Amino acid sequence: MRLVSASALVLTLSIMAADPTTTGSAQETKPVVHKLTAEQEDCVKTAASCALQCEICQRHCSNLLAAGETKHANTMRLCQDCAEFCSLSARLVARRGPTWQLSIDTCAKICDACAKRCQEFKDDHMQRCGKSCQDCAKSCRALLATVKKK
Repeated sequence: MRLVSASALVLTLSIMAADPTTTGSAQETKPVVHKLTAEQEDCVKTAASCALQCEICQRHCSNLLAAGETKHANTMRLCQDCAEFCSLSARLVARRGPTWQLSIDTCAKICDACAKRCQEFKDDHMQRCGKSCQDCAKSCRALLATVKKK
């Protein structure tokens, strides 16, 4: 799997967030761009960053596992799952997919589990991953709270 920088992923997701619909007559068509709310943008960026940190942590755990530290096997798999879910959730929020609310609710729960597991280890890589997961879960819940207020 190829790692992508967080800024490249955020840029890609921002481009995806633009709505390609057009308005106006046949002679004059202008693209309509719907901007993300601050909460949506924060969620997209935080989830994309978390996906990257989980990928890095997964690789770190893989190296530790190869060195015989079997206690990292479950953490490695959890980081893989978390990275996939964060990436998916960021894309769904960015494009306003019909399942984005379900996705970020589940993403927050997976991030909670990954953060808890990673923070059991006093390793810098794993501590960064745990912190990123906490931030992502918080951002997902903040976005869900804005929907419930409406």
